[in-house]
Amino acid sequence: MRRRTRAKLLVAVTWVLYASCIHRSIPFHEHHPSMVAVLARPDHFHKKDVALSGYLYAQAGHWGLYLNRESAKQCAINGIRLNLSEEEKARYTEYLDRYCLVEGVYDMFGGGYAWSGSLVQIRCIVPIDEYVVINLRDGRSYRVKAAPLD
Repeated sequence: MRRRTRAKLLVAVTWVLYASCIHRSIPFHEHHPSMVAVLARPDHFHKKDVALSGYLYAQAGHWGLYLNRESAKQCAINGIRLNLSEEEKARYTEYLDRYCLVEGVYDMFGGGYAWSGSLVQIRCIVPIDEYVVINLRDGRSYRVKAAPLD
């Protein structure tokens, strides 16, 4: 009888530990998915915070984030609409026609008929064509231009 009780207790404790580990960890790719992952499985990222990188382009007053420059010029199917106010558009105008990192909440229904969803509640837009390198030996930092992606 003691063995059976001990085995049941061990199984219960193992299950609780396993379940707590699953729910606490959020994988990196869940918050920083690729554009292809979001376009392929929009239901998986619906209403989640994401940080997407892509080509920022505006057409007819609508801003979008695309896989690359060619997708931006050709079609809106491979694009995610950015819901920005007029003040935000004025602030981020200098980042148009550049590759950027955009953080916000993905909405698979908010893009309209020609878009693959939208980003709402956008927290920041950061260009990724240059980055800061920190020399760990002497502590100095300097800006480096990234290689062109196109």
